[in-house]
Amino acid sequence: MNRYFLPLLGLPFLSISATAQDTFQHQANITLGTVEWDDNQSDELIALSYDYYLAPISTEGPYALNGFLAQTSSLNASFNKAGGDAKLWTAGGTWVFGNNWFVRGNYSITSDNQADFDVINIGGGWFINDATEASLHYISTDIDADCDCNWGTDTWQAQIRSFVALQATAGVDLSASWRNNRGQFESSAYSYDESVNAFDLQADWYLTRSLALGAEIILFDDSNVDSQYSLSAQYWLPLGNTFSLQASLAHELQFSTWEASVGVTGRF
Repeated sequence: MNRYFLPLLGLPFLSISATAQDTFQHQANITLGTVEWDDNQSDELIALSYDYYLAPISTEGPYALNGFLAQTSSLNASFNKAGGDAKLWTAGGTWVFGNNWFVRGNYSITSDNQADFDVINIGGGWFINDATEASLHYISTDIDADCDCNWGTDTWQAQIRSFVALQATAGVDLSASWRNNRGQFESSAYSYDESVNAFDLQADWYLTRSLALGAEIILFDDSNVDSQYSLSAQYWLPLGNTFSLQASLAHELQFSTWEASVGVTGRF
């Protein structure tokens, strides 16, 4: 995939959103950002998103985690643009059953000057308690490149995520996941069928409901793929009952990549 979307898929800044009101069902966000690569090149980032929750959800706890902690059915759509030509459209949702099981899925299209990517993500899981979920997903990616070839990937992902409330600070958002990615390529001149496993550990420490410091480690079982280590800081400033400002800064140590963003969110 085009490297422009690595921060959109791997870093937390797009998930930050806030408001000061007690409950809401609609959430709309616009985020502007920039990423600076290790070769001194930079790219501008734009993200638009909308979420609709089928039941009102509370704003108790860290603002950025309200959707996760709500454990309710929802629909969402988003658009992301990175650099001059990379665009990502996504639509999906989550349906929660009465016995704490849920199904989740989305469909996304990515296009740039190298290839088009059609991605189907389907899965489900179980809410272990009111702050923990476990899930399993299957992700199919079909790649349409400028070549006479068949190209795609199949991915399985298992994840557990939990928010641990603390007395001295707001708490810690912890997640651990395993992902197996199998890539297949076939043309008249060349073919391959390869598989790689990735292990992702992430922690966001919420000092307050607004301020969080994060760290993430991604390890691969393929010596040809470099591990990734990221640090981040996120802040949320409520402006009243409906609008809020968000800001974030992230640094990926392995490739010396910096990313900064600011956003505005409305909830009603």
